[in-house]
Amino acid sequence: MEDQMTSHEIMKWLDDAALDRFVKFQELFETAGWRLMEEYANAQSNAAILAGANCLTWDENRLHKGARVVWDEIANAHATFMREFALMAADARDESTRDEDLAEIFE
Repeated sequence: MEDQMTSHEIMKWLDDAALDRFVKFQELFETAGWRLMEEYANAQSNAAILAGANCLTWDENRLHKGARVVWDEIANAHATFMREFALMAADARDESTRDEDLAEIFE
């Protein structure tokens, strides 16, 4: 995606079901509880890095690596959801543009 879409632009192109989900996720990500969860997930990710670096076995290292990946996914959930919704909106926008172009051709 060559340009970042704002929340308003994303909302403009989503269908009703996706828009409803987008709004609910945005409401979640704006809460103090979610900000605490992000902070906690980042701290747990950092702890898993240290634990993985100090383990005695490869299995323990892989366990901590897996934990880090999970905590990173949680910490980055907002950005991930924004990317996914922006891609859906861009697809809808592009499809609309194609439909308009076809309508002009066949007028």
